[in-house]
Amino acid sequence: MEEKINKRLFMMGLISLLMTVLALTMVFQSTYDHQVKADLRQEAELIESVYENAGSLESVDGGDDLRVTLIAADGAVLYETDADSEQMENHLERPEVLQALEQGSGEATRQSETVGYKTCYYAVRLSDGNVLRVSREVLSIYASFDRMLLIIFLLIFVVLAVSVLFSVLLTRNLVRPIEEMARNLDEIDENIPYPELEPFARKIKEQQLKKREVDRLRREFTANVSHELKTPLTSISGYAEMIENGMAKPEDIKDFARKIHNEAGRLISVIGDIIQLGEIEEPGDIELAPVNLSEIAAETVDSLSFAAERSGVHIAFAGRTDCVVDGSRDMLGELMFNLCDNAIRYNKPGGSVQVTTASDGNVVVLTVADTGIGIPIEHQQRIFERFYRVDKSRSKQTGGTGLGLAIVKHIALKHGANIDVDSTEGEGTTLRVTFRASKTLEQ
Repeated sequence: MEEKINKRLFMMGLISLLMTVLALTMVFQSTYDHQVKADLRQEAELIESVYENAGSLESVDGGDDLRVTLIAADGAVLYETDADSEQMENHLERPEVLQALEQGSGEATRQSETVGYKTCYYAVRLSDGNVLRVSREVLSIYASFDRMLLIIFLLIFVVLAVSVLFSVLLTRNLVRPIEEMARNLDEIDENIPYPELEPFARKIKEQQLKKREVDRLRREFTANVSHELKTPLTSISGYAEMIENGMAKPEDIKDFARKIHNEAGRLISVIGDIIQLGEIEEPGDIELAPVNLSEIAAETVDSLSFAAERSGVHIAFAGRTDCVVDGSRDMLGELMFNLCDNAIRYNKPGGSVQVTTASDGNVVVLTVADTGIGIPIEHQQRIFERFYRVDKSRSKQTGGTGLGLAIVKHIALKHGANIDVDSTEGEGTTLRVTFRASKTLEQ
């Protein structure tokens, strides 16, 4: 970052220096030309006064650099301070002479034969019809650069050296607070050197908080998975060891085998739910297609009717047949199964589970209501967490993995649905999942 800023500041300094030199040169040249022309006009006025009084230019001495010429109306040179007038060509076509004859005065600038010089001319029409012209050869500022190259290069070197020094110091002063802020990311929102960095600092802070939350959830998940797998594995290992060492009585072997089978089934369920939850949580959108939620509800209720009857629970479905949403049929089937399975597991003997679907404008509402044990209010916000159980002993008795409602939550998120919980301890629980109606039907 420092190197990039230094390079850009150096280039800005170099470009600024070159542009300044060019601009000043143009200004100086313009001012110089203007002054030379003003001087020529003044000198022409003085010489004109002498000529009008004396009737000739014999007494005029232009000096080393001023050239005075008297030109007749037909262009013939009558007098020239620097040459023999009889040998000079006709000057009628000279622009300054033509302009003086037509307008009273004229001026022009021409490149001199001497390299690096130019000649400025000023002509004025006299009262007798002749033209008085004065001229001076001057050195061009651009041509004088070669004489000043060493000074110019030295000046450029000094200016650039100072620019580099200041750019390095400025860059360090700019970057140092940012580096200090980067070294203290935990307190980044308390150490913001520039107001422009506030959005950046807030974003970093948000990401840190999210990362900490993810780390916390990961640690909890790892601990919960270890616990959930360790318990059945310990039981399986214990029973198998007793059978292997002949410690189990013949009449107990069948019971031990049943317990090993149950614990193995519990392991398979936990592992299956973990894999499924991981697949659902993978980033990216799911393929959406119109799905009739009522059909899935009816199929789920029918498939769980035997399990409900075995638990002494009555399960039934009632709802409209046109409750169509855009989603994944497999995921929505899993959501429905987990909601109904939970409602059966945590019910009471003789209780009931009522599943309904309803369409209201642009939303579809799935409701699963049971008459079970209910959820205490202090637990209602946490029931969708992985492995969270309100009644751990009952969960183990019913064979729940503690991941069912976590799967439900993530499937709902994938479909943009909302979940509401309404529960009273000892009386029952109602879960409502609100979906957006299918776009196909909206059209």
